[in-house]
Amino acid sequence: MWWESKCSGKYGRTLKSNPNVIYLGDDAFISEEQLANTIAHELNHASAYINGKVADEPPAYNAGDSLSDYINGGR
Repeated sequence: MWWESKCSGKYGRTLKSNPNVIYLGDDAFISEEQLANTIAHELNHASAYINGKVADEPPAYNAGDSLSDYINGGR
């Protein structure tokens, strides 16, 4: 994982051309919860790319939101 302040995504970005690197934007570091959400979201994209699948946004948002819910005492 690599932090890059000029990440083109507000929170993070994973590229199909290099799914083993997750770029984190400055806004990902607003809170521990946001950082965890961003990492879960981008890991979902990375996993899809590595497995030759389309990295759609809805499943990635679900991954991040599920972790946020857990952090806040849910599930």
